Amino acid sequence: MKSFVKVTAALLTSAVSSQQTYGSGSGSGSGSDSGSGSPEPVITSCPAQFSITSFSASCTPHGEGCSFSFDVATNASFDSPISCGASFDDVSIQLPLVPFTLCTDNHTIVWGWAPIGPPNGTATDYSLIIADSALNLAAAKIWDASDYPMVALGATESQIFNGSASFTM
Repeated sequence: MKSFVKVTAALLTSAVSSQQTYGSGSGSGSGSDSGSGSPEPVITSCPAQFSITSFSASCTPHGEGCSFSFDVATNASFDSPISCGASFDDVSIQLPLVPFTLCTDNHTIVWGWAPIGPPNGTATDYSLIIADSALNLAAAKIWDASDYPMVALGATESQIFNGSASFTM
């Protein structure tokens, strides 16, 4: 499972961070040899593989902690969602990077969350990556920064997710 997760993470992170679409080069776009000695990678879209419900992400005021929580069902198990989440104590008022983390009730589904933007800069987008090694599936969701605003809460502010709590990827 570790090798699947590492390869999936590397591919999705590369695609997300460079915001490139593979397969759009001068070749046929079907993985044909473009003269470089190796086939050009092709990323294609497919029907939804993961259904996410009850997604939430927020930090509590005064730096007391941040948490992520959601339920996920794969295309093979849409009737039985799996709980996923993570909590971080003593972090800033902004949501932290979440390295790949196993979902609570399943040891084949991992997820990770990350801000996207320049190093030491303000995030311009946010990403959620989910991978299921048992089904060899992976997907990424990209949100605009406006879905993760800083919200004034009395004398302080905290970052919260204010987008749709249910979506497919």
